[in-house]
Amino acid sequence: PAHTSGTALATDTTSAPSNSKPGLLASDHLTVVAETGEWDGDEPVMLTVRVETVLGQPGSTRVSLVNDSPREIASGVDAGDTVGIPDREGDAWFNVDPLTADALMAAANDKKPVPIPVVVNATVMLEGDFSNGALLGSMGQQVADHVQRSLGAELENTRIIIDDAGKPSGYSDALTRISTAATPDSTTIAKLVATKVVDWSASISDPDDPVGMSLTALVPVDQSVTDLMDVFGGAHALGLDSQYQHVSIHKVRTAPFDTDVEVRTGFPVPPSALGGKVSQWVTTYKGDYLYDDPAEYRVTTQAWPSITW
Repeated sequence: PAHTSGTALATDTTSAPSNSKPGLLASDHLTVVAETGEWDGDEPVMLTVRVETVLGQPGSTRVSLVNDSPREIASGVDAGDTVGIPDREGDAWFNVDPLTADALMAAANDKKPVPIPVVVNATVMLEGDFSNGALLGSMGQQVADHVQRSLGAELENTRIIIDDAGKPSGYSDALTRISTAATPDSTTIAKLVATKVVDWSASISDPDDPVGMSLTALVPVDQSVTDLMDVFGGAHALGLDSQYQHVSIHKVRTAPFDTDVEVRTGFPVPPSALGGKVSQWVTTYKGDYLYDDPAEYRVTTQAWPSITW
């Protein structure tokens, strides 16, 4: 079911002022496909670091946690069960304006960088044991601080200029930088999160066990931009699925945590671009942690580049 207006703005300290139209990536439901082997079912926990920035605009990057003290989504969840995800854990609000065709044209006319908004969510799913929310939040904040210093500067220095012939310069460089931000190599968010999870899990007596990770790097756009895409053949002609997205699977192998990282790139688009349907997808969190059975969770997410309800 679709989100209802105002469910999380009051509890999200980084939400937009009331005169703006924030965007939202809302993870609403979780299904346990395979349990970790706990005798009384799993207690899923969701930790998300969110990043928002505008390419070429110094000072535009903001990095924060969706919840700085994550708690269990539900208790005693068995394989095959589906549970709702509370807004405090699953609602990642963002305040960058969607890219518009007018903004593209204005940037081209003024020979200024195109204000391309980028939203990145890095999520680790865990099975709750004895870690408290503040401890999890501290681990997440270490990741957020690192991302603010490194990734923010990298993206803010990426300038896309459209020349008189309508050709963008710096575009391929921007794609490389965004891809680097969303691919779990040695210097990226995913590897950093995995390293922090391993360090943290080895430092306390019975920590929450990691289950899997995902990375989502999206450029919010409005209907005028999806109309432009249609001129060039639409989502499929651009190598994207029906949700205007592309998904790839990467592997992070550490001791004691092995995980597949689902990396999602593309565009959160308004319902008008999808025949009136809200953009929605399912993310798989799949991994194997020492002493646990291989586990798999699936999370359903809806997206709005800006709120219209």
